[in-house]
Amino acid sequence: MLARAMLEDVLDALSRTSGLAGIAVVTVDDDASSVARRHGARVIADHAEHGHTTAVVSGAAQLARDGATAVVTMPGDIPLI
Repeated sequence: MLARAMLEDVLDALSRTSGLAGIAVVTVDDDASSVARRHGARVIADHAEHGHTTAVVSGAAQLARDGATAVVTMPGDIPLI
């Protein structure tokens, strides 16, 4: 429950941020995917089960293939965001 609440907080803050072309969440977790979609985020599942670093690299590579020229990464559990 705490992880979900923190993810909700992070996605809520990001969704209110201007200047972002979009939000993506790299996860294979069904609950996190549901939360992400509810906040209008794209869900990327490729390699998400192989740990944080691999998930970030894989997600950034997918976004680059889709035309992104810059990516900011952050964990889904930032206290007091």
